[in-house]
Amino acid sequence: MGVDEESLVHFFLSSHTEDGPSVEEFLTADIQPAVQQTMKGLSVFFSTLYSIRTKQVGGFRNVVAHIRRLTGCHALAQTLHQLICRNEIGTKVQKIALVEGLYILFRELLPNRSSKSCDVIIEDGEVFEYSPECWGYLFSQAERESIEHENFAPMYLSCLSTGIRFSEPVRIADLPDLCERSTVLQALNDGEKLPNCTLEDMRKSVKRDTTMEKLILSIPPMIRTYPLWLSYEHVPGSNFRVNPEKTFSQMKEELVAYPHLQIIPPLQPSHSCVEAPCLMYLSENNLGVYVQNSKGGVEACLFDSLTGKHKDVMLKELAKELGDVRTDVSVRTTKTPREAIMVLLDTSGSMDEECYSDTKMKKLDAVKQLFDAFANRSMAYDFPHLISLVTFGGEVQIVHGFTENLEKFKAHMHSLQAAGHTPLYDALAQSVSELNNIQIKFPECHLRVICLTDGNDLGSKKTPVSIAHVLMSANIVVDSILVGKVDNNTLHGISNVTGLYLVL
Repeated sequence: MGVDEESLVHFFLSSHTEDGPSVEEFLTADIQPAVQQTMKGLSVFFSTLYSIRTKQVGGFRNVVAHIRRLTGCHALAQTLHQLICRNEIGTKVQKIALVEGLYILFRELLPNRSSKSCDVIIEDGEVFEYSPECWGYLFSQAERESIEHENFAPMYLSCLSTGIRFSEPVRIADLPDLCERSTVLQALNDGEKLPNCTLEDMRKSVKRDTTMEKLILSIPPMIRTYPLWLSYEHVPGSNFRVNPEKTFSQMKEELVAYPHLQIIPPLQPSHSCVEAPCLMYLSENNLGVYVQNSKGGVEACLFDSLTGKHKDVMLKELAKELGDVRTDVSVRTTKTPREAIMVLLDTSGSMDEECYSDTKMKKLDAVKQLFDAFANRSMAYDFPHLISLVTFGGEVQIVHGFTENLEKFKAHMHSLQAAGHTPLYDALAQSVSELNNIQIKFPECHLRVICLTDGNDLGSKKTPVSIAHVLMSANIVVDSILVGKVDNNTLHGISNVTGLYLVL
């Protein structure tokens, strides 16, 4: 190498490889914030970032400006600017800033135990599971944000004369361009002056450029230009003091405007054109990114943020595996749904009695058979319907959210046991709330309740008259299928006033 004991050797240290990380590596869920998140939350967080980056939402500079103003965290804003606006992959340190900064911001946006007038509490360890809602809120708020102070100057990390990345950047006198120290020393050795300066300047006015040194040590070699933010003195930090202007329910509703933040069911690409990217479950606790479709909607390419790899999956097989996964919060259907149906299934203690005196079949078994028939016929006709399953026995429980895929509803059915009181009217009240949420997203969708029960209420806090008024006001019709000897005709009346049927 021509180096001996008299040689002056110039070198620099870097923790970065020459090639640098890929976007898949940077957006792999391999880092935990200080407040530990669930595995599902990490997959949702990084998959949402991947979808946003792929979509490259127009006006993301407004989002950066809004986040900068809300948080005062310039490291977070800088990382988002590079990752989304410039399509540049950051360093491990920037990834930490991204994860920690967004956790604190999301925690401030979401309701917690100290939040007032909120029926939802999101625990600290579940914050990342609601990343789409937080991003939807930030996008909507950023629409009116000014980018006046989002000014960046390009910092060239390589010497303009040689094209080689700086290792010891120096500035000569007041010249605008930086030089490599070894180049200056070599020119002095040879008695040659550099352009626009004298030999005297080269001997006496050479100063280290510490700003450039810091950039070189912190930025991967494959990045040649760094956008240095210039308006530090003009944007006061607010230290993450955020007062959300919208409720959590409103945040959820706003996701409709951002398809790339919505979760689609696996069967949707096989029935309609789906614009990638968007989100899709790979398993119950792993949300991935739908990247592209292939083979006529039968197979799709998905990004798995837990492994950092793309994978090709058969959509029908994935749909079967995901029968237990609730995606009702942000589901997008294969077609515009014609009807949303909430099936209410009575699992109270009285359902353990025999249906009729001349048969040994229990009421609950009869109801299970009725639901099986309904599910089979629904799948056979393939109507554009969304169906949800709710049980009430002691308490009202949403067994499965609104979905087109009924494949695994039966598995839930056969495991049900009869126990508890019969909060029939409370179950009807819950159905109103759930169906109204669906209609916000699909205004033309008809709303229906199918109630499978013996008709007896016990333990409800709601009254039948108030429930009937609410159902009529919301244009929800109630089908009632009663099994066994019926002592209570109130449900019959509710079905009549809502315009539907009652079967004994």
